[in-house]
Amino acid sequence: EKYSVEYTGRQVKMDKLWINLFTGSVSCKGFKIYEAKGDKVFFQTDKFYAHMILRKVLASEYELTDIKFTKPQVTFIQTGNRFNFSDLVDRFATPKVASVPADNKPFKWHVDNFDIDSATIVYTNTNPLNTITIQNCSVSIPNMAWDNPAYSINGGFDLASGGSFKAQSSFNKNTLLYTLQLDIDRFNIQPWYIYLKDYMRVHSLDG
Repeated sequence: EKYSVEYTGRQVKMDKLWINLFTGSVSCKGFKIYEAKGDKVFFQTDKFYAHMILRKVLASEYELTDIKFTKPQVTFIQTGNRFNFSDLVDRFATPKVASVPADNKPFKWHVDNFDIDSATIVYTNTNPLNTITIQNCSVSIPNMAWDNPAYSINGGFDLASGGSFKAQSSFNKNTLLYTLQLDIDRFNIQPWYIYLKDYMRVHSLDG
């Protein structure tokens, strides 16, 4: 918290933090990242939990049994071609040349369970002025690993304006092949009228 502005350009705060060096677990409650030079919250999560198998670290293998975010909330604001997170991209996304280990061994990592529970995402476009809110968003990705190119991604969310979405998908990062099964129920198309009216002469969009 003390050096967060210096390191990230933003104030970072949290209510509680637990680190257990004997079990390899980290738990954080009330984690918040504020807007750049502002007092509004950009990202927050009720709870973050992660657990690593420490004995495997001695063999240069990093296995996380769990990474979980509970009730995270994030707000995206677009103004032209810039977003309210563009400062973070400018700061941290500078291409860097990765150093190759002397022994030429691959970096071995595993994430057995990655979960996002009950997330809220708010997107606001300033031109045209429109806000889209995604709520009750959950994502589950099991068995991610350095030597496993195939991922299974399952999740779902609701739109505050109406509509629920459920998806089951698989993705191969080597071949870029994917499958997607999508279930959409009672999707309200009215909020998309603001984008359509710039291109078509219509008085309403309903359904």
